[in-house]
Amino acid sequence: MEVLEQEQTKEQCDYSILKGKRILIVEDFELNFEIVQKLLEKYGCDIE
Repeated sequence: MEVLEQEQTKEQCDYSILKGKRILIVEDFELNFEIVQKLLEKYGCDIE
């Protein structure tokens, strides 16, 4: 039941607020950087 509620919450998130935002990612590990970069670009962010 709790997992279902969490999934519904994820679907209800409005990521449009991120569109067009410039974000600086500071990360020591290249793989973590790439994951965060791809996720943020998916929501329309400009990554530096």
